[in-house]
Amino acid sequence: MNCDAREDGLVGWAALSPFSKRSCYAGVAEVGIYVAARARGRGIGRGLLLALVESAEAHGIWTLQGATIAENAASLALQESCGFRTVGRRERIATRDGKWHDTVLTERRSHTVGVD
Repeated sequence: MNCDAREDGLVGWAALSPFSKRSCYAGVAEVGIYVAARARGRGIGRGLLLALVESAEAHGIWTLQGATIAENAASLALQESCGFRTVGRRERIATRDGKWHDTVLTERRSHTVGVD
């Protein structure tokens, strides 16, 4: 599942990837989201993430997971505002621009799917 935002070209996208090939995790997906620098701060990320949540639930996905570079406060705040909670932190697990970064692990559990 994926969605995108366009304003004079692509300014953002959001996508889900399966968390695992194991059948017991069939309702768990990892979230990927990006908003171009020129479009940030205008609610595009929120719109994309909420659309992704809605689509995930419509397709039987009960848990969404994220792994966000710890310094990305805006993304972490966005996730929290959309119902994600912090579940952990991994130290020095990601590299970007030649530098090691910690990641914050987040998840959102559906209130309607997989609640039995």
